[in-house]
Amino acid sequence: MSGLERGVHSTRTWLWAGVAIAIAALLFASGWAAQAVFAPAADLGENADVTALVEVREGSIEAHLDVVVDATWAVSSGTVNRSTGTITSLDFSSGAPLAAGDIAYTVDLLPVQVASGSVPMYRPLVEGTRGADVSQLQHLLTSLGYFTGMADGVFGPQTAGAVKEWQRSLGDEPTGGVDLGRVIFVPELPARLVAVDDFAVGDVVSGGETAFKVLSSTAAFVASVTENQVRRIDGGQVVEIDSPVGSVWRGLAGSITADPDSGGYRMPIGPVDGLSICGQECDLVAGDGSVASLHGRVVIQEELTGAVVATSAIRTRDDGTAVVFDANGDSIAVQVTASANGQSLVEGLEIGTEVRAPADREE
Repeated sequence: MSGLERGVHSTRTWLWAGVAIAIAALLFASGWAAQAVFAPAADLGENADVTALVEVREGSIEAHLDVVVDATWAVSSGTVNRSTGTITSLDFSSGAPLAAGDIAYTVDLLPVQVASGSVPMYRPLVEGTRGADVSQLQHLLTSLGYFTGMADGVFGPQTAGAVKEWQRSLGDEPTGGVDLGRVIFVPELPARLVAVDDFAVGDVVSGGETAFKVLSSTAAFVASVTENQVRRIDGGQVVEIDSPVGSVWRGLAGSITADPDSGGYRMPIGPVDGLSICGQECDLVAGDGSVASLHGRVVIQEELTGAVVATSAIRTRDDGTAVVFDANGDSIAVQVTASANGQSLVEGLEIGTEVRAPADREE
């Protein structure tokens, strides 16, 4: 064999050797990759970083966000006085509910009563007058038990007779007509009134001045929330509010908006099933127009009871199923029903079972 032939043969030998090595390396890598991809999930249970055992226990899961809730009565409208003379008394507590026929104040010792109606009193109501204000008066007389006819807006003899009975009950002269200013009509009853600053006992009034602010029929509740809390509130969650007497009021989280004044966020709280948030305890909310700050909680997770385990012990497989590994490294399929504060409520585990948790996430 010539030197040239020997050189060619040597080169081919090294070439084939290189190809063989490359193929072997490829096969090794492929085998390793296949083993890594198709390794059973149970291998996770033998992972070297799993060093802690946590016990499944009977317990409960719940989560909430603490918030400050402002409670107040918003002003819905104002009421004008039409009497003339000197204010001799204010006969109600500011913000306390007033019903039909309740006396709001007196002028020259003559009582001014509250009635429901959208039309303010702008004229004397006497026999022969007609209109919506007459109908409002008839509704008042009906609610007080003096009128049994139809509230047709016609001031006839039956209405005049009812007015006389009403006047006798008040100790007034039974004229059968209602003088201007003896009634104030408010949009709805019960009504909550707050006297304006320049309407006080001893003031002389000439008629036409604003006497009261009429508060809304339902107390308003608004929570202050932080930017971090906004991310966890989806809207519609239950909000629990601690009342001034220790009871708990419940509402629903509304749409959050930015508050440019504070730089934070404001979240209105609405009623549950259309009911009043404060129920029969709304009188506890200050009715003088001031704001009461109460402690509240946005419920992120309602309390649930059952088998509880550390969330870090739960693994999720590629198919979305959840498993835990017992002390022997064997997998146990579980169903996670709720999670909060590093704990999960699960189905499929017996109380007292010890399961593995990764050391870097140990509870």
